[in-house]
Amino acid sequence: MKKIFLFSALLVGFMQLLFSQDATLVQNKNRIGLNIGGGGGFNSVPFVKLTDGTESSLSFGGGTLVQIEFGHEFNRHFDLAFDIGGQFSTLDKTINNGSVEFDRSVMSLTPSYILPIGSGDKMSLKFGAGIDLLYNADLNFDLSKVPGGVQDDWKYNATVGEHLNIVYEVNLNRRFSFSTALKWHNANYTYKSSGGKSFPTDNNLKSPDGSGIDFILGVYYHF
Repeated sequence: MKKIFLFSALLVGFMQLLFSQDATLVQNKNRIGLNIGGGGGFNSVPFVKLTDGTESSLSFGGGTLVQIEFGHEFNRHFDLAFDIGGQFSTLDKTINNGSVEFDRSVMSLTPSYILPIGSGDKMSLKFGAGIDLLYNADLNFDLSKVPGGVQDDWKYNATVGEHLNIVYEVNLNRRFSFSTALKWHNANYTYKSSGGKSFPTDNNLKSPDGSGIDFILGVYYHF
């Protein structure tokens, strides 16, 4: 509830900014595109101890991110984006006798303030703050060939998180643009169920930290 209230306040503030600006006709103000990237989480959980004494760990807040984005620029200074896709985390050190993967679906809503760079609106910075709905969170692991390990599938409850991002966007022409972005995101998961062979006993697995930082590249078609 607190996160939703915070987002609502941010949205109201941006809408006030929107209607306080002189209306500007912007052609091709809708867009659809693909965002691909990844990053690391702030907390890693060790799963396997390797023969050299080190550990192979997994971050619930990192991994490869793939999302489709739908966006609309209301004027030169206000943008609203909706992204849907998924993020996929694996062990930071590959092991030959097992696998661990944490997958989740992500929907994001991001209002942003647009700061044009130079003349002609060819380049801009977007400063955004929004919310994420993370669902279908699934920790799938096969450690049956590791001493003391099992194969199982743990489910986690859907959760709401928040994020901040800064986007550098370049308009190639009236139809196409590309962007680079840095996104800080925060979320916490809670264990729901398993396949019946095991269950988490460590708090880092019962309520894993899903926060992290992602670097994202995007390509968009404007219409």
